[in-house]
Amino acid sequence: MQAHYGIGSYYTKENADYSKDFYDNNMVCISSSNPERLYFKGLFENIKKNDIVFLKSIKRKRRRLIVRAIGEVLRDDIDNNDYGYKRDVKWLTPFNEDGLIEIKIIRDGGSQRTGRIFQEFNPNIIGEIEEIIKKYRRD
Repeated sequence: MQAHYGIGSYYTKENADYSKDFYDNNMVCISSSNPERLYFKGLFENIKKNDIVFLKSIKRKRRRLIVRAIGEVLRDDIDNNDYGYKRDVKWLTPFNEDGLIEIKIIRDGGSQRTGRIFQEFNPNIIGEIEEIIKKYRRD
């Protein structure tokens, strides 16, 4: 069964959002420059070929998570590049700056969604993501 991971693309150090760069280059990345973030690296290492990843953004004032693009991981290997650790992705949806879907961040366990990377377990949200994939599937 595929796992679903939300991955942010905002790099605080550079004060920049790289989601469009990630999309255009068929990849998701997390920074490798902060050794205190081993938890995030561990989650990134857990991602496997064929897992679903989605580029996310947070609207903190509205307590919303925005899904900008959804893709499938192409291989198990992790590479390094200028952004840090990298995984190759085949995007299954177009990129949407405003979001393909907006998810309310709830207080009962939803706060992990505000981190750099997280695994989604909520079956309702996974269902919404899968419905969006079906909408754009070109099989």
